Amino acid sequence: LNWDGEFEKAIPLAMTDQSDEEYYMLLTKLCAKLEDGHTNVYPPSYLARNEMSPQIRMANLAGRAIVTNVAKSLGERIPVGSEIVEIDSMSVSEYVAEFKLPFISASTDHHRMDWAMRDILGGPQEQKVNITLLTPNGTRSSMSLKRTGQTEEWVSRSPQYPLLDWKTLQDGIGYLALNSFSNGEIVNKFEQLIDSVKQVKGLIIDLRNNGGGNSRHGYNILKYFTDVPLVTSSWKTREYKPAYEAWGNDQTWFEGDHGTIEPSDTFINLPFVVLAGHNTASAAEDFLVALDGIQRAKIIGQPSFGSTGEPLFFDLPRGGSARVCTKRDTYADGREFVGYGVQPDILVEPTVEDLIGTTDNTLTKALGVLKSP
Repeated sequence: LNWDGEFEKAIPLAMTDQSDEEYYMLLTKLCAKLEDGHTNVYPPSYLARNEMSPQIRMANLAGRAIVTNVAKSLGERIPVGSEIVEIDSMSVSEYVAEFKLPFISASTDHHRMDWAMRDILGGPQEQKVNITLLTPNGTRSSMSLKRTGQTEEWVSRSPQYPLLDWKTLQDGIGYLALNSFSNGEIVNKFEQLIDSVKQVKGLIIDLRNNGGGNSRHGYNILKYFTDVPLVTSSWKTREYKPAYEAWGNDQTWFEGDHGTIEPSDTFINLPFVVLAGHNTASAAEDFLVALDGIQRAKIIGQPSFGSTGEPLFFDLPRGGSARVCTKRDTYADGREFVGYGVQPDILVEPTVEDLIGTTDNTLTKALGVLKSP
């Protein structure tokens, strides 16, 4: 990317007489060229309120737009599990490429497409959008829907993700969902469960809905599962030295040392696997990187978000804001995960049934791995 060139081209465009919405769309599109999940433009709330979609929740399935929930009034016409194949007389792939992908800041293609499909029906409030869909039984139909936002009950209840979820599954396998590292209380909750965790035959740690937070909270849980020190991610951040710039030299980097997770006095010595997916991000990815030092633990699911961290926030005109990522993380040995995601040891691609919540093939696979000799 020739960032200086893109920036210079954007300046006269930003100076033209335009609406606030056009101005923020320009900034968002420029920012998206950096392809970073922690670098974003946030329009003022009065502009965000103007963006709505019909009361339909969407998800990405290998480039297909799948309906995962709808308002009750739409349930018969748009059954859960349907696939939207056209929007405003354009194929979904064409529509996404023109109206969605250019405005999404993400380092990985899978996160970019997930976000595009999730927001595929969004647009100006009360404006109609025309769609063509295929129902689960193969029926094709077209309809026009108004972008009204949520105004009524959903067909299906949305899943709730507590900070921590613990239960025992079949054959004595424990299930521990760590759904966020944003609150240090998750460490206290886990420590209260240690005696129960030590009683199971095997353990599944689920990070699929963990969007990150404070890496230290994850490390303070992971330390109970190792009897040797674990290295965390290495990082670097840009240094600006004016003389170097004047000489035309490359920008320099400050190289930060990786950290170390020291084992706890209490060692939970049992077989375990970790579930990850596209929404496993930031501090949760730091957990996965450090997990690399525990040879007995496998990652099952999909590649992670592919992010790094420490964004710098600043204000923009009329109540908007933005953030720019200030550091780049790698594995301690230099392997990259930004732009790719942490890769699973066992890949499990979701199905339509997974997306609508009637099956969980990743969890089923994990159970099979732990039960196998």
